[in-house]
Amino acid sequence: PGGAYYFVENDSDVSTAFGDAMGGLLSVTAQSAVLKLSVPPPAAAMGVKIRDIHHDEKVDRGDGSYTVSLGYFYAEESRDVVFDVDLSNVPSDAPVPHVHVSLFYMDILKRKTTQAGPVECSIARPDSAQVAPVDLHVESQWLRVCTVREMEAADLEAQQNQLGLA
Repeated sequence: PGGAYYFVENDSDVSTAFGDAMGGLLSVTAQSAVLKLSVPPPAAAMGVKIRDIHHDEKVDRGDGSYTVSLGYFYAEESRDVVFDVDLSNVPSDAPVPHVHVSLFYMDILKRKTTQAGPVECSIARPDSAQVAPVDLHVESQWLRVCTVREMEAADLEAQQNQLGLA
């Protein structure tokens, strides 16, 4: 896994292949990135629980927390990790911390292990029928997760020769 392959047909292609490879190496800013998501104890007491992390590299730590291996990050890159959480069962107009998120990684430029966060993810639970506005970025990521699930289910049906269902 990882790495790259370059087919070099003639001598003049060597410099292009080498330049592409070096450009990829030089733009890596973080490696071995691991995201940790956990519920703070006061939130857990109010019924908050991480239900699922929608990522292939998630690990349930068994204590209500999860880690997600993200690998390498390149300069100016960002990633989204979608997760489900059971919300607080205590109404509150003020935002209540539900999840703490930290990122651990090897900083390539400083050559040392670094931690970003924890960042507190807070959610208000007003005791009313008011509906919060939809965050279009979150909605698009959720639709991406649902689409991948449907494609995987269709692929499984097709592999079992259930083409009509697929």
